[in-house]
Amino acid sequence: MKFLSLLIALALFGIQAQQRSESAKPPADTFDVVMLLADGDNISREDVSLRLSEDSLIIEARCHCAIIKEFKYSDIKSVEYSTDENQLAVKADADRATLKLDESNYKAILKALETRGIKIGTTGKE
Repeated sequence: MKFLSLLIALALFGIQAQQRSESAKPPADTFDVVMLLADGDNISREDVSLRLSEDSLIIEARCHCAIIKEFKYSDIKSVEYSTDENQLAVKADADRATLKLDESNYKAILKALETRGIKIGTTGKE
């Protein structure tokens, strides 16, 4: 009987410890933005969702939630925010993306990236 009680106590302790460690992780944040796509001299715009998960920056199509691009935070080489154009440029070795941010969410996006350890360079007039 004592063994069973000990086993139950250890199981409950393990569940509580797992819940505490999961609650310490930053939640995934999702923002509506516009991805700018260059094709020669033409620039097209696509409405997308920017999702900041525990370990990745994910750009998804809004209409069907398909992943368009995904950057592991550890693979990101630079992130630049242009105050003049309200744009965020994300660069990794193998890929890059330029996002047009909205006046209503750009501060929250920058803060969420910084919370995840991403350093953001700033260009433009301050």
